Amino acid sequence: MKSKGIMSWPSWSLSLLTLIVTTIALFIISEVFLRGRENGNAVTIITTVIYVLAIVVCCFFIVKKNLSSFWYVPLICNALTIITAFSEDFWKGPDWIFICSGWVLSIVASIIGAIVGKRTAISDNSQSPNNLSEV
Repeated sequence: MKSKGIMSWPSWSLSLLTLIVTTIALFIISEVFLRGRENGNAVTIITTVIYVLAIVVCCFFIVKKNLSSFWYVPLICNALTIITAFSEDFWKGPDWIFICSGWVLSIVASIIGAIVGKRTAISDNSQSPNNLSEV
């Protein structure tokens, strides 16, 4: 019997959950660390890097579980930063370097997740007792 965990959810819902949780975490972490600090730029960069890394890791695991979700998982997970890219002040600060790097890294992580998931699926099929090559 297959256990019903969070990875049995559809990929779009996991991507949306990633978007919501990482966005809330980004705002909470930046508010906690920026309160009363004069070096706000360094804290902003650190929280942005944490945000990007969380999205990259989630893209890898979501695509690893469902290979066909490669096309839309990075888009949904990065929806906040994609929408932010259309604002006027996005390209003026140093954040755009980390955000655009995060887009590239999430696409690369999705590709790697698809490759690893494909290998796992192939190795699972080869160990199946119903495999015709063993007969």
